[in-house]
Amino acid sequence: MKTSSIFKSEKGKTEIIRFYDNILAQWPENCEQKYIKTRYGFTFIVDCGEKYAPALVLLHGSSSNSAMWTADIPEYIKHFRVISVDIIGECGKSTENRPGWKSFHFSNWMYDIFRELEIISASIIGCSAGGWIALDFAIKHPDKTNKLVLLATAGVTQIKISTLFMLIFVAISGKNGMKKMNKLVYQNFSPDEQTQKFSQLVQEHYIPRTDALPVFSDEELCKIFQPLLFLGGENDCFYNSAKTTHRFTLNCKNADCRVLKNTGHIITEKSKEIVQFLIRQKMKKTEFIGILNELIQRAQNGNKTDIDFIMQHLSSESSLPMTRYVDFAVSLVKNDEGIKQLEHYLFHGTLIQRNYCTLFFNRRGDWPIVKKAFLLGLIDEIQAYSR
Repeated sequence: MKTSSIFKSEKGKTEIIRFYDNILAQWPENCEQKYIKTRYGFTFIVDCGEKYAPALVLLHGSSSNSAMWTADIPEYIKHFRVISVDIIGECGKSTENRPGWKSFHFSNWMYDIFRELEIISASIIGCSAGGWIALDFAIKHPDKTNKLVLLATAGVTQIKISTLFMLIFVAISGKNGMKKMNKLVYQNFSPDEQTQKFSQLVQEHYIPRTDALPVFSDEELCKIFQPLLFLGGENDCFYNSAKTTHRFTLNCKNADCRVLKNTGHIITEKSKEIVQFLIRQKMKKTEFIGILNELIQRAQNGNKTDIDFIMQHLSSESSLPMTRYVDFAVSLVKNDEGIKQLEHYLFHGTLIQRNYCTLFFNRRGDWPIVKKAFLLGLIDEIQAYSR
């Protein structure tokens, strides 16, 4: 984890944070700013709306902070308790720690936020790198993720090679390079004076992350059963929205993908459209058919014989879709009898059964049970730390 300063100077950091605070002062009155403790340090959030309304978590993109949601907050808080999060290691008010992408760090960080705020489950809106974090969390903690909205998301296709060359050009060209880069990013959208000023401060005083975001495999994307809305610009300079749409459509059962014409990487003025997607009636049980529907019903029932039925579908001969079905179904087990039977399979099941039971208990944070299985030699170190 990198902990060196992510700002070029303390003076520059102060300028960015002061401007950021002025933007947050424009937010509705029922928004509370707070710091919450995570295993990676303190995380700054803005908690808005009614506490007992359905939870909606907002994750901004790279080189940004919660200020990006300023225009959208009034619409979102009509329907949700909104938790806008400053991503760690970015130019907000959270810790400057930068955990690696190729690990469980960000899903662990998100898990800590949910735990500290006592959020059982939430819908998540993620933009660009924030979309990657949202996808990663949904894959590893499906039981805590209701719906996903992904704006110009990373993690589904590789960043465009032409953009990498442009970033190199910007690095050596100063302000002229920045102007060309901004034109590529914004396309036909004209940001207001406040947005332009903030963008200028960030470019002058902030050191962005340069490590590439991993691309999720088909196997990982197949784990996403939640309703998913993807909005991407046809002229996005970072990611190919058509290819992203293709991969979501191929791997995610409930994906709704929309490529926006004459639009670049910045997606704006879509809050009402997003709210309509989020408040749309939940999937009916009949939308799941066949063995998946039966596995879900068994998991929700959750007695001993139901768990036995689910576990019988895990063997060395199980297909990839079947293992994804079982993984999703197991995440829905809530009652004590079902959890106790999963613990039985953790210690007495076959190798593949132990693997998926390990995932279940790790996602619940039941490390002592997993540690016991590890010390008994029933699972290896990689399995023990899987999520």
